[in-house]
Amino acid sequence: MDHIAVIIVNYNNPEDTLLSIASVYASTGVVCTPLVVDNGSTDDSTARIATAFPDVVLLKNATNEGFTGGNNRAIQFALKHSFTHICLLNNDATVSPECLHELLTHSDTNTILGGHLRNAHNHDILDHLGGIWNSEQLHFDLVGACEPATQFTTSLSLDYVCGCLLFAHRTIFENVGLLYAPYFLYWEESDFCFRAKEVGCKVQTCPTAIAYHKGALQKGKKSPNGVYYTTRNRLLFLKRHASLTWLEWWRILRFALRRCKHFLLHLFQYPYSRNRHRIEIEWAEVQGFFHGLVGRFGKK
Repeated sequence: MDHIAVIIVNYNNPEDTLLSIASVYASTGVVCTPLVVDNGSTDDSTARIATAFPDVVLLKNATNEGFTGGNNRAIQFALKHSFTHICLLNNDATVSPECLHELLTHSDTNTILGGHLRNAHNHDILDHLGGIWNSEQLHFDLVGACEPATQFTTSLSLDYVCGCLLFAHRTIFENVGLLYAPYFLYWEESDFCFRAKEVGCKVQTCPTAIAYHKGALQKGKKSPNGVYYTTRNRLLFLKRHASLTWLEWWRILRFALRRCKHFLLHLFQYPYSRNRHRIEIEWAEVQGFFHGLVGRFGKK
């Protein structure tokens, strides 16, 4: 019998995590078990989760191992047990009652599936579905970002599906391996999907698998932490998956130096600036670039 392990990673955010777990338990037409990983929370997360859902599988990390480390802990647990499928689900996302059944119905042993992710605050628009690699710009072109939810109703073949909801048969994880831990946060699902495609797997969307994500795309205000990891990990992805010429690396370095110049110019304005957030973002970007160039990865 098919049995889905739904992995949810929590870090000091029990309110969202409890809603996510509840949505998994409300799933219809499937046998599924939430595997909740607490990533070293310093609040009352584990007590609240255990009280609300006494039967949930709760795995505890002593420290914050990031999205990669948290998910890897539960993936290893799932592979040691009799789960047939593994689903990664962000703790700030919820699945519709039919979502997991639709993913299971359309899955096979050679395809990674992503869901039809909608904005949790406005169900009429999408979060994003994933991306297609742009080899000229050296980044991913996002598919579906902030588009109407009535769009993209047929399955799409992508280079990666959003890790907020990523579904695969256990065979794929056995063949491809775990998430690459040095990413810690961001770009890890892109790396996993690329590695899967290298061994012959397909990466597709499942438009009937509807989920709702609070997400970062619609929040409008970037966080320095997010900018740091996305900037740095883009370079890690390029080192692992792109054969760049010295000229392309020089262009990246030149761009980083320009960003550094802008940061230094704005830094002198910091005590008087009305837009200190911009300066903090620029510093996070500069840090991310140079940590990526020198190979400093993992937790910041």
